[in-house]
Amino acid sequence: MNAPEKIAADAQARWMAAFGQDFAALAALYEPRAFLFGSKRDLFHTREEVRAYFEGFPAGMLRKARCYDQHAHALGHDVIITAGYVIFTVVKDGVEQDLDYRISFTLVKRGDTWMIASHHASPRVETL
Repeated sequence: MNAPEKIAADAQARWMAAFGQDFAALAALYEPRAFLFGSKRDLFHTREEVRAYFEGFPAGMLRKARCYDQHAHALGHDVIITAGYVIFTVVKDGVEQDLDYRISFTLVKRGDTWMIASHHASPRVETL
């Protein structure tokens, strides 16, 4: 694993650990002015909006996220872009189900910490 892939894997591991478990810890992984395009139709513009996005799901709905087939590329010494896939385990209507999504992050280095500056996720379905 090259350096950008290791950095991205570490950042994604922190994200997966907090997903569905601790929304404050999850939001803390994002830059103060981060962008998020998630499964809702709006663009969220700040860390506070990112936290509100995740807290806006019904309690217990978001169970876990598992990133796979991830790729990372450094754009400089303090910016890494990632792209790959994620399986979200959610509970809808009392039934646990897995949702297959595409996911990308832009990571930026702030001091010694890599933070999420941009996050996009969308269903992995054919549209055309």
